[in-house]
This record gives sequence, structure tokens and C-alpha cells, in this order.
Amino acid sequence: MLRFASHDEDLAMVIGHELAHNTQRHIEKSRVNAAAGALIGGLIGALAGINTADLGAQIGRGAFSQEFESEADYVGAYYAARAGFEVRGSADLWRRFAVRNPGGIHLAGSTHPSTAVRFLALEQTAAEIAAKQTSGRPVLPEFKAPPAP
Repeated sequence: MLRFASHDEDLAMVIGHELAHNTQRHIEKSRVNAAAGALIGGLIGALAGINTADLGAQIGRGAFSQEFESEADYVGAYYAARAGFEVRGSADLWRRFAVRNPGGIHLAGSTHPSTAVRFLALEQTAAEIAAKQTSGRPVLPEFKAPPAP
């Protein structure tokens, strides 16, 4: 990622993103998902007479990974803004990344959202942050309640 960072604001976004993975407990949640996947895979494997626990763990680990990445982008932008960095224009990091890695534009089935999706989401987040800064509202992320089961 450092190859694509053209200024300190880009680095702040990357650091904010990684910090958000920790504060939002994505690593812990991925481990829980992997354990659940291994259990389900093991049960299916036992019924089928083959070892599918590792495959189940891999599938479980990937569950919600795009959502975790999107949330880390969103929360990370807030961390960067609250640290005093300008987040408008920092979505261009994903544009530069896409130019060098065009396969990232369409990452169907990947653990990460496509670079295009990330670019647009970060532009929306930057606008949301700017609106809060302009109006004097607290610069805090807005978490939506998960849908009821």
C-alpha cells in the first residue's frame, strides 16, 4: 500500500483502516467464523465420510470479510479525520491502486470489496465527515443497527 500513498493523508487512511480492524474486533470475529465453519464442515464431512473441516474453516473465515473491510474503511476514515487529517480526496488511493492492479476492480468472490466500490464508499464517507465538520456535529461514525433475525 505504501507504493500507492502519495501523501500523509493516504497513510493516515491505511493506518486508520488497520486500527479499525482491531477496534471493531474483526480478527476475533473471523476466528469465531472459522471455528463455526470448521465445526459445520466437520459434521458434513463425518456424514459424507471425508475430511471437510479445513474447507469449512476456510469458508467460515471468509464469511463477512467484505463487510469487515468496508467497515474498516468507514471507521478508519473517521479515525484519520479525528486525528486531523483531510480525508477528502483520499479515496484516490484506490484509483491509483486500481490502475496498477486492474484485477482489483472486479473482485467477485474476494475477501475485499472491489476498488471501485471502495472508492465510491470512501467518497461518500468523506462527504459525510465534511458535512459533520461544517455543521459542528461530532465527527463520529454512524453505525446502523443490524437487521432483526
